[in-house]
Amino acid sequence: MFTADDPPLHRAAHAGDVDEVRRLLDAGAAVDAWNAWGETALGAAADSGSAATVALLLSAGADPARSRDRRGRVALHHAATADVARLLLDTPTGRAVVDSGGRGGLTPLHLLVPRDRVGAVAVLLEHGADPHLPGRTGSTALHLATSAEMVRTLVAAGASPNIRDGDGRTPLFTARGVGAVRELLAAGADPHLTDRANRTPLHAASRPDVIGTLIAAGIPVDATDRRGWTPLAERTHFLSEPYQDHDEAVRVVEVLIAAGADVAHRDVDGTAPIHRLRRPPSVLRDNEQRLALRARMREVAENALPPDALRVSGTDGPQFACARHPHRAEAVTATSGGVLVRWSHDTAEPTATDRPYFVALDASPDGTLLALGAGENQPPELRRWDRLDDLVAVFDGIPASDSVAFSPDGRLLAVGWWSPGGGDGLAVVDVTGRRIVAETGGYHGVERVGFAPDGTLVVAWIVDDDVSVLDTLRADLTEIDTFGSLDHRVHTMDFAAGGRLVVSGPTSFTSLPHTREPERVTLLDRETRTPVWSVGVDARAGRSPRHPATPRGAHFVDGGRLIAVGRRDGLVHLDPATGTVRQ
Repeated sequence: MFTADDPPLHRAAHAGDVDEVRRLLDAGAAVDAWNAWGETALGAAADSGSAATVALLLSAGADPARSRDRRGRVALHHAATADVARLLLDTPTGRAVVDSGGRGGLTPLHLLVPRDRVGAVAVLLEHGADPHLPGRTGSTALHLATSAEMVRTLVAAGASPNIRDGDGRTPLFTARGVGAVRELLAAGADPHLTDRANRTPLHAASRPDVIGTLIAAGIPVDATDRRGWTPLAERTHFLSEPYQDHDEAVRVVEVLIAAGADVAHRDVDGTAPIHRLRRPPSVLRDNEQRLALRARMREVAENALPPDALRVSGTDGPQFACARHPHRAEAVTATSGGVLVRWSHDTAEPTATDRPYFVALDASPDGTLLALGAGENQPPELRRWDRLDDLVAVFDGIPASDSVAFSPDGRLLAVGWWSPGGGDGLAVVDVTGRRIVAETGGYHGVERVGFAPDGTLVVAWIVDDDVSVLDTLRADLTEIDTFGSLDHRVHTMDFAAGGRLVVSGPTSFTSLPHTREPERVTLLDRETRTPVWSVGVDARAGRSPRHPATPRGAHFVDGGRLIAVGRRDGLVHLDPATGTVRQ
């Protein structure tokens, strides 16, 4: 790395200023002196592409083999042109380092190929550089080629178009430009070779023209990897990644769908690309631009869906929230794309909404209303249970809604929210008057809200995993009791008579779903304000390759005589007295 802070000889060499280099050498400058990175002036001159400066330094005694920097690189790693490479290799010591490996096993070819220094690469190959040497990750020079001309140069020197890296990928997986892809195919690259995860080059492609070329080469548009992901699933998942070119991802999705990609193909977890297009965005990652892009991708996909697509995406996909009817054998779930599904024993009725997603649902005690929380930057709303398309109210004075809960008499609605950037809070709404009657903030995030049978408000806070009891009769929601801190977060809570409260949630805030510890279920007692028991409920059998079968909710059933715990692999029942599994 050559910078303005380098010694004068390095700066002059990198500028290709032959006269200044000569003057400094005549004044006694050390020809092999290092800069802060351990690089010599010969490396700086090689990087500048000035053959005259390189020749002058060589004549002054600079040694291509002695100019190794702290990363193990020699001047040849920096050769910008064919003339510079030839000068360095025409010395006895230069020829000896044609395949010199720096840190990570990177040879001069590994550095010059991705910089598309075709002339220098050709000279190295003429002097015996081995294009098949792998770097630390197993990548060879051809895996790093960015242009058609570079691919031609390497293949002409004997580079195999089907060589694999450490992950089993061929150069077709890593080629970014359509020219390079076409050259590889013309050289005999096999588009059907998969990597260790059974992915095809089409899974790795990120440009529309490359996608089209690979499909034309015969790669099935719905080829699946070990996860059951198709190339369309790969690209729709890409939208959740921050700091990426999402506009390009939209164009790729358009090409894949036009080629017949199945938007309803489900992977081993039961998730389809259409679900990913509609899934709730990460509160940590999404902004208005990404939501707009997500909407564009959703529109592209829905134009290609069959007539029953709403039913497929609503009833067969992941469900993100659930509310039970208090008097009938019915439930409403929120699934991808703001679709609400009302379930009974023999029917499932999906209803589309204009919201992108919902993350929390609760039914009013009389079963007439459904409260809906829509996450960050979205106010809560009320809909009629029997007509989910009938929007009764939107509480615009509340900036977000991560959790919602009706009071036992149905007069109040509690709304909690949190944001990594601040603005956390809790509000209580008069349902009939449609106004906020109490609110507070500064608790660093509300995880979950719920009303106890006696009408007091129970809140689980994100920080310290505290569970508190608040007085809804006070405008500032004064804390009147606390259960203290738990050893896990609270994603669900349910109440039974006698002041018992069951909560469940993961034991880690930051870990990913497939690496986190088992989720826990805890029974709390209002009178003692302590946990009665806390158990881990992780289903080892039958879990998918990517995610453990951890509990998704815990609720009292059978009049409080059992606790039902929903898991990815089914339902288990716990004994409220002991927390043990009831067969």
